[in-house]
Amino acid sequence: MKHKLFIFIASFICINAFAEKKTDKLDNNKWNWIEGSDKYQTVAIEDGYMVLKANKKNKKASDYQNCAKTFCKLPIRGKDNYNLSIKCEVPEYNAKSIFTVFFNTDKKCMDDEEGNGTFSTAYIMMVGNYWLLTLPDGRVLKDKLPGKLKKADNFPFEFNIVKKGKNVTIEINGIQIFDDEYIMTEPCIGFMVPIDNSLKIDEVSVEQASEDD
Repeated sequence: MKHKLFIFIASFICINAFAEKKTDKLDNNKWNWIEGSDKYQTVAIEDGYMVLKANKKNKKASDYQNCAKTFCKLPIRGKDNYNLSIKCEVPEYNAKSIFTVFFNTDKKCMDDEEGNGTFSTAYIMMVGNYWLLTLPDGRVLKDKLPGKLKKADNFPFEFNIVKKGKNVTIEINGIQIFDDEYIMTEPCIGFMVPIDNSLKIDEVSVEQASEDD
């Protein structure tokens, strides 16, 4: 019995030894998030958060350009299995709060300042406690998170995206919203808020087996 227990523990340690977790706590810009602030919007790391604020409309800019947004390339191999966890907060959460999480986004997103749609991305849009999931293959899913919406300051959201082979599972605050086949190959993610909205990204972490595993 002791021998079997030892083998089980040793196997567990070996399997997990190859899993590498990387975390960006947003106290610096080690993952090279896009930053840039002016009188119209704030996109900057402040007090351990990546802060997005779309303060004022620029009449000379497009709707997309008026959104405060940031992107980064995750330190992973996009074609292999991985777990992605995102923790963020809505400073003034209510039924009109809007923000978007981009994932499986190709690197062209970082250069598309005009919003011409030259990059491919999947995204989750939150409007209050309603969610909308849009995939580049044409699938669109939408629903409401359970429970009654209550106004709150710094309301927390946690997104978990797990890629395993051809299957992807997505959770919002522990509620599964997607579990199906979807091919993910791109390692970039991003966030966006429209005018009169803000978002604080607290932590982003990825876990992936080592390349030799």
